[in-house]
Amino acid sequence: MTSSHLVSVIVPAFNAETHIADTLDSALAQTHQELEVIVVDDGSSDSTPEIVAAYQARDARVRLIVQRNAGVAAARNRAISEARGGLIAPLDADDLWRPDKLEAQISAMDTSGGSAGMVYAWFVRIDQTGRMLGPFDFRPTFSGSILSLAALQGFAHASNPLLRTELVRSFGGYDESLRSRGGQGSEDWKLNCEMAGRAPVAVAPRYLVGYRQVTGSMSRDPKKALASHLAAVSDVTEEHPEIPSSALRWSETIHALWIAANHARAGSYRTAASLGWWAARRQAQADAAFVFREPFRRYVDFRLRRGLGRLRSTPADALTGQPFATTDLSAADAAAPYPGEAARYRFMAVTAGIV
Repeated sequence: MTSSHLVSVIVPAFNAETHIADTLDSALAQTHQELEVIVVDDGSSDSTPEIVAAYQARDARVRLIVQRNAGVAAARNRAISEARGGLIAPLDADDLWRPDKLEAQISAMDTSGGSAGMVYAWFVRIDQTGRMLGPFDFRPTFSGSILSLAALQGFAHASNPLLRTELVRSFGGYDESLRSRGGQGSEDWKLNCEMAGRAPVAVAPRYLVGYRQVTGSMSRDPKKALASHLAAVSDVTEEHPEIPSSALRWSETIHALWIAANHARAGSYRTAASLGWWAARRQAQADAAFVFREPFRRYVDFRLRRGLGRLRSTPADALTGQPFATTDLSAADAAAPYPGEAARYRFMAVTAGIV
């Protein structure tokens, strides 16, 4: 039996000894204190289970479950099966939350009149030491019945959403088969699509999640990350024929470019270029004008950001390099969008046939 006021924080952990303590601290420090933290150790060979066991010994809200390695989706689903809360809050073992993350999302869910099945917030990339990498220019405010937009643009990564437990369980949670079909990494994108296809989505428009960029993570393995997303897109295409096929094609392109950007930041320019070329060819198969329009759009967007945005420094820009856990982010929350942001979202939606 679940409690509607209890939030079950689910943490899949595999060899997470470097960051798991900071992650658990950020969960246990939530202003919404009616929560449980379920950590599923997915066959770690380091000291992860011992670290979590120490937290369990001193805080009754923490529960440790140890299993053989079965993948991130299986670990999350194990936690969901054990959850007692009416709400599920996924949290990866290296990410961080602001103290009022859950409180803000619960408030947004209440404001929806209880109709929302999922609430997402904004996130900012952080480095291995927990300092913000910026830029603060990803600020979507999509809400309501937004299945096609959720499929088009992955705006709620794994540690972001707050989910209604009964809705997650209604379709089986995260897709464990993606691992056996070539890769992991898009389980959260697929789950978000399933949630958006079943209930309205709400947003807490603030930077509440620190998304850690860790070298060697799944998002750094291009083959597995891309294979996972292509398999997930295939499933969503079959399950939700109401989504425009162009939106799902764009989703593949955007995801490949996102992986490419991760590799470019890490200095893997050859891999980034290869992924960019794959994305261009994939999109051009059905939209020949893409090879001319998309580079032009990205160039214009670049000029708008750099020429109009970056040269005019904003309070949010000054936060780059500051620690996510202790820095006041109200300036970033309230900052005006960078030039071109709204136009970029609309361009993708129009091109994908959504609006």
